Amino acid sequence: MNSFRSIFFKNLSLINLLTILIFFIYSIIIIRYQYDGHHIGLIYSNSIDLLNGKLPYKEIFIQYGILTTIINSIILSIFDNKIFFLSFINTIFYFLGVLFISKTVNNFTNLKFSFLSTIIILFNHPIPWLPWSNYIAFFFISISFYLISLNKKNYFLIGFFLSLSILTRQDLFIPITISILIFGIIFFFSAGKIKIKNNFIFIYGFIIPKLIFLIYLFLLNIFDYWYNYLSL
Repeated sequence: MNSFRSIFFKNLSLINLLTILIFFIYSIIIIRYQYDGHHIGLIYSNSIDLLNGKLPYKEIFIQYGILTTIINSIILSIFDNKIFFLSFINTIFYFLGVLFISKTVNNFTNLKFSFLSTIIILFNHPIPWLPWSNYIAFFFISISFYLISLNKKNYFLIGFFLSLSILTRQDLFIPITISILIFGIIFFFSAGKIKIKNNFIFIYGFIIPKLIFLIYLFLLNIFDYWYNYLSL
């Protein structure tokens, strides 16, 4: 028993990766036979409409975030408009997100808690059923958390990926913004100082994707249509 336990914990990093891989393969097998005409159909039609040159928000009902539609449009253009690959690639996003969360926990604690976090996530949500914005946003947020956990932090990329998660699912703007403010307050009182340069780099990365998005809206003259979506 002690020998098995020793081998198990010695190879815990590999076991963690294999666990994620097994759940990924199982998910792909399951989603091959799953179809939701409403949810998957909405994602598919939005992506096809964007590829056909229709204007977002004015001619396409984009419910959550334009980046979701752009990413799914790219997937369809690469894989010859085959609807299965929307679920397949979004499944990859989800399990990469789980992997980054696991690595983040490992950086803050140890491998045991890292593996435990993987088990908790996958046993609560083993299969990403739909090619929905949640999974892509989760991927971007998990990358941000991972970057925060590193000793040498890239504040630009932390802000950049958090901003991408908002463009993927725009109703995340308020909770993410509030979380940033709370984290900033806690960090200030715990460290006793704020590094102005790092804050500006973070804000710069956080603003750039949204600024590009706003410029895009104004260039296509569809800002008012997008703004009206916010009241829905």
